[in-house]
Amino acid sequence: MDKVNTAMEVNKVFKEKGTCAQTYFFILNRYFKNANEIYESASDLLAGGIMNRGYQCGMLWGSSLAVGMDSFRRYGNCPQGWNRTIETTRKICESFSRRTGTNNCRDYTGCDLTSILGFVKFTWLSFSKGLENSPCFKLAGMWVEEAIQTASENLNNKSSNLNEPALNCASVTAEKLGASDEEIAIVAGFAGGLGLQGNACGALAALIWIKMVRWCERNPGKKAPYFNNKTGKSIVKEFLKVTNAEVACSRICGRMFNSVKELSDFIEQGGCKKIIDCLASM
Repeated sequence: MDKVNTAMEVNKVFKEKGTCAQTYFFILNRYFKNANEIYESASDLLAGGIMNRGYQCGMLWGSSLAVGMDSFRRYGNCPQGWNRTIETTRKICESFSRRTGTNNCRDYTGCDLTSILGFVKFTWLSFSKGLENSPCFKLAGMWVEEAIQTASENLNNKSSNLNEPALNCASVTAEKLGASDEEIAIVAGFAGGLGLQGNACGALAALIWIKMVRWCERNPGKKAPYFNNKTGKSIVKEFLKVTNAEVACSRICGRMFNSVKELSDFIEQGGCKKIIDCLASM
């Protein structure tokens, strides 16, 4: 991607794809010379912080999926690949937070997209000065080079901890769902609240994405419903029942994970088993 035309190119892709999540998944995929339109389209429900709920920005979910896809190409579906995906996603989240002061959609936009007033405010911010000047489009254009650089540098980092255990909630959930090796590897970065950041549950996001992958496979060439997605709503409803209405990983687990090994040990010892089993049964 030509540095001079980066923002213009991102705006073009954003308009075509329609969501920040798919835009960043697409752009990073093409940078790494990967492509899968079904996988990319299935990421739409992660936009707006998971179905407009304001959690982590869709650019982060999309970036993590692209990182997972390239990590699978390099390492396959194995602990080394999961480790690299999680660590790279962590660095991407840190980069995003340095630029915006947050990882969360609602905090960045100042809009609660689950309310009518919040959505009206967001629509006004998006269109009043033209889409190219909206907060999300401007951020997408400004951050993309840093996102690509962060992803590339960290995927290439052969650090000494690469061989540490990397069992994680997102990949375990995907495996229990019968997902492919590639899909299991791709979602690894969601673990620990997306790159161990402790925010919205990565296993929840993994299930939503995999369900949308299956929908896209059954409906080639079509886009899954976004604003009233019955599958997505049902998943979130059941998830909230089993977590007592908590969504953040750090609150559900009662702790943060400072390393991939800490998370791996937690999962190995049965942490979040009830939640993982619930999600895997849907």
